[in-house]
Amino acid sequence: MPFEGLFFDIVVFSWVLGYSSNQRLAISEAVRVIKPGGIIAIGEQWDPTPVELTSKEMLKQRGYTLEGTETKSVRDIDRLLDDYKYERLFSTEPLPQEKNRVGWITGIYRIFK
Repeated sequence: MPFEGLFFDIVVFSWVLGYSSNQRLAISEAVRVIKPGGIIAIGEQWDPTPVELTSKEMLKQRGYTLEGTETKSVRDIDRLLDDYKYERLFSTEPLPQEKNRVGWITGIYRIFK
């Protein structure tokens, strides 16, 4: 990103991180530009459709796949932040009885430097 380090108080990934072919790089850039104690908010879609089927359709329609970007739980988002010191402030994901339909997974994190 074309911003100096420690530039923002908050970075929001609003249903876009799942389209990144290098999610760890995207997160590292967010951490780089966030001020100490800043917030990173991440929202992703929960989709019961296997990513292989969605990727096949995306490749046909848009020329790229979603393989390697699947988010099935808040822990999947946590893992992207495992290299950093953080506190998860809020999270939500579909309850087991809701996992048969499209929903959302969100995590809000305070980043410590």
